Amino acid sequence: MLSLLVAVAIVTSKVRYTGSDPRGSLVVAESVLRNGTIKLDQYDANYLKDLGTRIYQNAGHSYYLFPLGTSVLSIPAVAAANAIGIEMVQSEHRVQMILTILTAMLMIAMLYRLARQFLEPGNAALAAGLFWFGTSLASTGATALWSHNLATLFGLIALDLAIRDSKAEHSRSWARIGLCLFLAYFCRPTLSLLSPFLLLFLFARHRLAAVKAGLVLAALLGGFVAFSQHEFGQVLPSYYLPSRVSGASDVTTALYGNLFSPARGLLVFSPFLVAVWLCARRAPETFRLNPLWWGLGLAWPVLHLIVISRFPHWWAGWSYGPRLLMDVLPGLFLLTLRAWPTALDTRRLRIAAAVLAVTAVFSVFVHTCQGLYNGYSLLWNAEPPIDQNPQNLFDWKYPQFLHTRTRHQERVREYGPKSEVSSQLKD
Repeated sequence: MLSLLVAVAIVTSKVRYTGSDPRGSLVVAESVLRNGTIKLDQYDANYLKDLGTRIYQNAGHSYYLFPLGTSVLSIPAVAAANAIGIEMVQSEHRVQMILTILTAMLMIAMLYRLARQFLEPGNAALAAGLFWFGTSLASTGATALWSHNLATLFGLIALDLAIRDSKAEHSRSWARIGLCLFLAYFCRPTLSLLSPFLLLFLFARHRLAAVKAGLVLAALLGGFVAFSQHEFGQVLPSYYLPSRVSGASDVTTALYGNLFSPARGLLVFSPFLVAVWLCARRAPETFRLNPLWWGLGLAWPVLHLIVISRFPHWWAGWSYGPRLLMDVLPGLFLLTLRAWPTALDTRRLRIAAAVLAVTAVFSVFVHTCQGLYNGYSLLWNAEPPIDQNPQNLFDWKYPQFLHTRTRHQERVREYGPKSEVSSQLKD
């Protein structure tokens, strides 16, 4: 039922970002099928020009800029679409949204599966539903086939497998853990930060299994490096190079913005992540994990936050809310499960649960109602253009999550003329 609700929300939503960074990812999959290469040289020059900064040149060849993982993993879906006459140049938007729905349904199913390790069915469903509808899993992951989508899903699967194995006498999932860690990185390079924390967590319980999982990961990374050296003449594709997430002029401002700004602040858009800890008591019996789980639930998200705050373009351009923090939501979900209220047997806990309920409703309103159904939340990025006016990220007079037609008109009158692209946007 949760998966069905997610599918309905996406099908009926009004906001789409398929024309943003994800545009072109499925064309790469089509190129592999038809031409046996990730190069896009065979496509019309006008189409490649229309893709703009999503295309870059290397050794005289045209390549898609963003991570390759989503493109490669989408090859079966693109093959099926091609078989019935659907071409990616004309119809990528439709195929993207079908894959977005499937990915989101799998995501909430995995959230529920992980929650069931610690909570009874009702609370597990409630926690999983709140986490999807009240975070960027909805407002980002349901609007297009971003590189975050599959990366976050594979990160969540790896986390679930590692926790299950940590509770068992023997580890049976080390190969799948190593594979999922690689696929998460392949889809989104910042997911590389998950691997050391997860392998260390597994090592505390099953040393040999952790080593085996690490060897699987290393072997796949070695194959990827060999491919990159052959294709690009460098150790990794440009998007995967660590130097990409560096160079921010003011990391402190970026850290503050990623947590508290009215356009990208994680704790502004999803305040229940803090409120749930008002309900925290001693860890329940079902939460029997070695202390290294804090590395997954807290240290990994904090390190990720620091890394993305070093990125010069830390607000992620045309986005809604904390898009770049979507990758660590599996870790934050584990942290939330640790504090989830399972009993309200004192007055303090009842008050704390009421606060959690209010912040939960607000978070769902922000991410689902505003993020998926309010077209002005998208138009907020365009008028005035956010990349040329990043100071607006901190403007509490016109917060992105409360944008409306009236507020938009007032904002345009106050801050300047419309952008060139805004006339192409629909309500």
